[in-house]
Amino acid sequence: MKNIDQDLKIIKEKTGFTMKDIAKEVGISERTIRRWVKGINKPHPLHFREFKKVIERIKNFYTERGIKV
Repeated sequence: MKNIDQDLKIIKEKTGFTMKDIAKEVGISERTIRRWVKGINKPHPLHFREFKKVIERIKNFYTERGIKV
């Protein structure tokens, strides 16, 4: 999924968070996120919502500290 891939790239470049770190925060495996990115699987709506929440939390944390993510 293009949008997930873009979010992950931006987060990794700006913060150093890896796919594994984000997967852990969401409560799923890194493999699951990789399958989303490759289009093999579509995210379950609950997992996708949690993924987006984690991404937003990370972005907000860094933005509050003057780092644009």
